Amino acid sequence: MPPFIVKLVPDSPVGSKTASRPGENSSGIWRIPHAEGQTLAQAVYLSGCFTPPALCSGLALCGRCRMRVLSPENPLNPTAADRDFFPETELALGWRLGCRHLSRPGLRLELPPEIRPAVPAPDAPSSTSDMSAPLAGKTPGDSASETASFALAVDLGTTSLEWALFWPRASKDGAPDPELWHSACVNPQMGAGSDVLSRLAYARTSEKRAALHRLTVDALRGILAQGRERARQHVPNAAITQICLAGNPAMTALALNLDTEGLAAAPYSLPERGGRWADLPGLPPLWIPPQLSPFAGGDITAGYAALALDPAKTTPAYPFLLADMGTNGEFLLALSPDKALAASVALGPALEGSGLRMGSEARPGTVAGFGLRPGGIKAHVLTDETETAAPSNAPEAREANPRGITGTGYIALLHLLLQGGVIDEQGHFRDRATGPLRNLLPAERNARGEASLRLPLGLRLYASDIEELLKVKAAFSLGVRRLLAAAGLASRDLRRVCLAGALGRHVDKKALEGLGFFPPGMDGRLHDSGNSSLAGAELLLRHPPARDDLRAWAVHVETVDLASDPAFTAAFAEHMRFRW
Repeated sequence: MPPFIVKLVPDSPVGSKTASRPGENSSGIWRIPHAEGQTLAQAVYLSGCFTPPALCSGLALCGRCRMRVLSPENPLNPTAADRDFFPETELALGWRLGCRHLSRPGLRLELPPEIRPAVPAPDAPSSTSDMSAPLAGKTPGDSASETASFALAVDLGTTSLEWALFWPRASKDGAPDPELWHSACVNPQMGAGSDVLSRLAYARTSEKRAALHRLTVDALRGILAQGRERARQHVPNAAITQICLAGNPAMTALALNLDTEGLAAAPYSLPERGGRWADLPGLPPLWIPPQLSPFAGGDITAGYAALALDPAKTTPAYPFLLADMGTNGEFLLALSPDKALAASVALGPALEGSGLRMGSEARPGTVAGFGLRPGGIKAHVLTDETETAAPSNAPEAREANPRGITGTGYIALLHLLLQGGVIDEQGHFRDRATGPLRNLLPAERNARGEASLRLPLGLRLYASDIEELLKVKAAFSLGVRRLLAAAGLASRDLRRVCLAGALGRHVDKKALEGLGFFPPGMDGRLHDSGNSSLAGAELLLRHPPARDDLRAWAVHVETVDLASDPAFTAAFAEHMRFRW
């Protein structure tokens, strides 16, 4: 497929009612509205035309926003960041980092070959006839005249959207009907940055906030349309009549197009309390789980619902900790059925595979883990959509061109290098490894003086990547310590730690303990809870009494404000080491 060519055109502000719809013209060039103050990356990837890559919030760390300027009459002089990423030959051809240059009307740009067009959202229906309330007493059947009401659970994450389509009632034997469709995609807001802070900074004006809102609604409408088609493969007259949208406070507010100023700066305040049904154009009613504080939202409350309010499952023994290790690290320390503490720390996108030089979300062709083999390191490559990992000495791995390293891959790699004496507790490369990896070549320095380590399959680990992951570890371990201290507990008092999200599903628990995310002796109490936010969103539609229970429980949750705690900031440097 030839690369996409885009042209920036003068237009009304992004998100305004008069802004022209971007799209491809007859000559094959995509017209993208230009807005003052946007970077090239923001203009292209917030247009809704292309699926954004996992960007690094404009920090010039990942290089995924690269694009080629094709307008010789309007060249863009290379910045220092451009020169760090591109050789002189590519700079001469016009390659630049889109995050480092402001949008200009008239510019023509070539996008890199891996970029793909986004699936367009259907036009909003003129009526809600296809979104009627569930019909009493109806169950899926073969009759062409029968209508069945399906439900959609959505985990609205900062990095990605994950969803499940299901029949919300129990089957004849009393067990929940299986999911019909389970999938995920990159959050289309990624063009505004990969973390919560960058989204909130972008959304400081009503026009830009409306643009992020539109992208979210369009994504949900696209999911809804695909889900309806899949449901109708089972029941001809199927309708999706309800959605549960579980997200952190910022993602929830942007989805509902609410003022996010109270989330962006002190004094912090919640724009949406949740625990209610909401309406968005072209969508069935959405149930929003309770939001606890400006930093702890519906994703963590839905996660608690999945663990403690499902009548078909046994609640973990109290006290237990629910830790959602995503872009925004959220913690819920459940002390009893009616008492809990909640807290949040900004972890950044590194655990999601973003913002790192060779980072990537989990997909076929990426490296999701590392291990030892005679003579060195082996990489485990995801080979298919089921996320099966093949060692780097397998034939398919030897021939692969890895697409990057996932967050779990980086965690496994750092643990291996720490054990092998390649890096020290401060994350610095040693001059020569002293342990089982003593034959590994020492780190090399590039022209800018940054050290990096050569890995299998042409991959590299950069010193800046280690620093980013060390910041994540410091924020996480300090957050756990502070939350336990607020409850008057020691780590040994925890009966269970439930790790939520994709990282919890795939990460090596021993690596988390070995790197100091958790104290020694916790490995046996660390348990994978999968995507508890999505599971909770599904439960809240399948089992309506859980919605009332969750609202009543949320009133008694105490939030611990770590962000404004001076002691938290002062202690951060002490945790910048790979040990508890």
